[in-house]
Amino acid sequence: MTQENTGLNLTDLTSFVEDTDLQDLTLSTGGGDFKRELLPVKNHAIRLVGYAELGTHAQKKFQSEEMVDVDGVRLTFEVLSKDGLRLDDNGKVVGARRLYLECKKSTHEKSTLRKLFELMREGDSSITHFAQMIGTKAWKLKVNWEQNKQVLQTKKAREEALAAMEADKENKKELRIWETWKTAGVPNISPAVNPVMDEDGEDTGEVTPMKVPAVVGKLEFFLWDNPQPAHWASLFIEGEYENKDKDGKVTKVSKNRVQNAIIGAKNYDGSPLQCMLDGVKFDDSVIDETSSSKEQEPVEDEPVEEQEPVEEAEDDTGEADMDELGL
Repeated sequence: MTQENTGLNLTDLTSFVEDTDLQDLTLSTGGGDFKRELLPVKNHAIRLVGYAELGTHAQKKFQSEEMVDVDGVRLTFEVLSKDGLRLDDNGKVVGARRLYLECKKSTHEKSTLRKLFELMREGDSSITHFAQMIGTKAWKLKVNWEQNKQVLQTKKAREEALAAMEADKENKKELRIWETWKTAGVPNISPAVNPVMDEDGEDTGEVTPMKVPAVVGKLEFFLWDNPQPAHWASLFIEGEYENKDKDGKVTKVSKNRVQNAIIGAKNYDGSPLQCMLDGVKFDDSVIDETSSSKEQEPVEDEPVEEQEPVEEAEDDTGEADMDELGL
């Protein structure tokens, strides 16, 4: 697939959000030489730079049980702390780490997406959709390290674990260190503010906004029921990268993961997106209502969120990670 990557303008997106009847999420329904560096264990400034609805997909079995098909959503965050920014030889910011969350599209009060939405809007009743928060304010995200499913609580434990991982020639999975930034599937987000101290170093109880740079990479946005050419183009990534499996077999994988996932959705045929791409008028009367995705009670462990295909791909090749930045 070839397609011009036009980029998504924040002004155009803001105008679209203001003029569009968005779903109200406040209403509850009951390789190369690149090496990915671990984000240090601390709070990192982040911004929301992407929201894309992925359509309906089958889920892998969970504890040997068949899972119901679910509508998926992918959120993209840009890490804007100094540890997440990438600089050129002149010290100019040219890229930023990105973190991805894929979860069920649900407004159920116990769902991951709803819990995250409430955290991010911080009580602002004027915010009714994630679209209103793309590229705007910042948040703090708490990052921890984990090895063999154990959180590394101390600096000494992290240093020893890092040394063991780097010395491991066999690349044992149990020695690998993972960044963890979610609790029960929900990102560890808090307001991007710092406490104000008095002249004696005592907390005054007041806060000041954290200073963070503007969005570095491209914005991504896509609504399943209201696709727009510019929004669809914002998801496009050109090219391929090489993926090596455990047996050393190398295969080429498209970098255009998100668009491919959307086109591969079970409800793509006859969807508004297919009609847009085919240049025909969408007629919702031909969609069998019995085949539409119905709201499901949330699954306790939300297995879809345990899969982070993009993060896994970053480990196979640095090119994929850099390309996600739109550079």
